[in-house]
Amino acid sequence: MGREWIEKLAKEEISIEETGEFDLHRRQDEQKLLEELALQFLYDLRREFTTCINSFNTYRGEQRNTIKIYGIQGTESDFLVFRNSLKLIVAKERPGTISLSFTSLRGGLKSANDEGSDYLEAELGPFNDAQWKFKSQPVTAQALVRYYLTEFIKNSLN
Repeated sequence: MGREWIEKLAKEEISIEETGEFDLHRRQDEQKLLEELALQFLYDLRREFTTCINSFNTYRGEQRNTIKIYGIQGTESDFLVFRNSLKLIVAKERPGTISLSFTSLRGGLKSANDEGSDYLEAELGPFNDAQWKFKSQPVTAQALVRYYLTEFIKNSLN
């Protein structure tokens, strides 16, 4: 998680000074926190995917069969990975939930689990730190990218 929280605290303090209003009973809204944590994890995933995709494309050394990554219009942080007719879509479903799914432009669905989307769920731990889990098991951004990009590469070659 970045340092956006410190900027938010400073702006809230300025607002209190300007308006003279202070909420003694204000607590951190869990849904808002989960929303922020999901967005940050999506940014982390996209950064890791981009790094790995750039390396893969460099090792391939040709324009044909390069992998591309695109942001999804109308969303804050969702993205898709594309090659040939296969897409890997990584999107925030709701606060604290991220989905990963494979779709093919040729019709049909290709998925590592053959059930459609996989879901990552954030579980809040001590100090409001998020632990991302897949089927109740903790996961890291690096492990996710390694797994899903490997599946994507294997399934997207002509």
